[in-house]
Parts: sequence; structure tokens; C-alpha cells
Amino acid sequence: MKNIKSLNIKITYYSHSVFAISYSNFNILIDPFFTKNPLFKHNMKLFNKCLDDIYYNFILLTHAHEDHFGDVVYIAKRCNSCVISNYEISMYLVNKYNITNIYSVNYGSFVDLDFGKLRYIWSNHSSSFCDGSYGGNPGGFLLCLLNKFIYISGDTGLNYDMKLIPIFCKKKIDLAILPVGGCYTMSFDDVLIASDFVECNLILACHYNTFSNIKINSLEYIKDVFKKKNKKIVFLNIGDSLFI
Repeated sequence: MKNIKSLNIKITYYSHSVFAISYSNFNILIDPFFTKNPLFKHNMKLFNKCLDDIYYNFILLTHAHEDHFGDVVYIAKRCNSCVISNYEISMYLVNKYNITNIYSVNYGSFVDLDFGKLRYIWSNHSSSFCDGSYGGNPGGFLLCLLNKFIYISGDTGLNYDMKLIPIFCKKKIDLAILPVGGCYTMSFDDVLIASDFVECNLILACHYNTFSNIKINSLEYIKDVFKKKNKKIVFLNIGDSLFI
């Protein structure tokens, strides 16, 4: 595992936009897209191992697209996880899959949960299920854990509303998890601007290389561009972690 900064909160990358955040007795899984994920199809042993070894107390879903909704039903039932998402996704899980351990949110204030504070943040994107059902407002999450702030943008384009995030936190955030693959989301050029908007110098990249139209081949160049702006962008290998 790759350790960055101090030991406290562990963030593990499982490709695309799938992350696990762990500290104390809490394990939070984000956008669990495993079994149909072309980057993960050769890592199903790791998928089974992470479910055998880790009990996920919570699952966060940013929006309804299949590459984020993914395996939420299977994992939520296996772990009896509390699924946190917008109202429409929450009701979809209740009505179609009889998953009742849910916590529905929308664009509003911070809410207090067992693991810390959470705020659902807007994203410039779309949201629908594979069957065409409406997926509600797409979003991201702003987490406050151990007095540290993590911004998980979900799929989004660059937008001025990002400037509100450090105002919500009343401080600079500690980590921003942002998509860099372009096409459906921000490119790395947009992410550089977004990092200024959210006032964060540590970026964890996601949503790239999974499909042909979001491939990037210039990781070292991108790292160098960020370094020249006194920022750090991190590209983790599948299964690797960083700590904040």
C-alpha cells in the first residue's frame, strides 16, 4: 500500500470511481462498480477478498448510472450496509430490491451520522437507471471525518458552485476526489481550475481509463503540471491506498 501524509483516514482505490474510506470501526464504500467494470474484471479475487475481510457499514451513491450504481444491491444485502443517496435512488432501492437500510439526502445542510458529518453536493451531470427510471439529482459528498474534510465530487463538469465548498467547511479541505477522464466529466485542465475553486492542493484522481473515450496517457505530464502549481494529484493503482 502507498501511504501519503499521516495515518488516520485510509482511502483505498478500486478503479473507476470506486473508493473505500476506513477509520476506526467505520468502512464506507463509494459507487461500488465491480463486476461489470472492465478494469476490475481480472481482479474478482480482490473483490471477494475485500468483501470477506471488510464489513461495509455505509455505501455512498453519487448517482444512478450503472458505472456507479453497479453492485450496490449485492453488497448492501451481504453487509447490511446503510445506503446513502438521494431520495429517488433510495426509493428505487426500497421498491425494487426491498433494501430498507437507507438514508436519503438531497442538496441541503450537513447531517450528523455515526461516522461523522455528510453533506450532499450538487454536480453538473445526469442521473438515470438502466431501465430508464429517473435517478434524481446527481451529486457528490462532502465528508467531515476526524475534523478533516473530504470532497467526493462524483461525475461533474466544472462549475462555479464549487467555490462554496470551502465556505461550507470554514477551512481548506484536506482531499478532493475528482474525475479527470474528460468526455463525461472534467478533464485534468478543468480539475486544475476546480482545485482552486475548492481550495485544495491534494487531488485524488478517478473516472479515467475505464472506457476508450476516457483514456488518458499522460500521467507524468499531468503530475508535473500540478506540481508547478504547488499542487499534488495522485493516481493510485487498484487496491492501493493513501492516508490523510
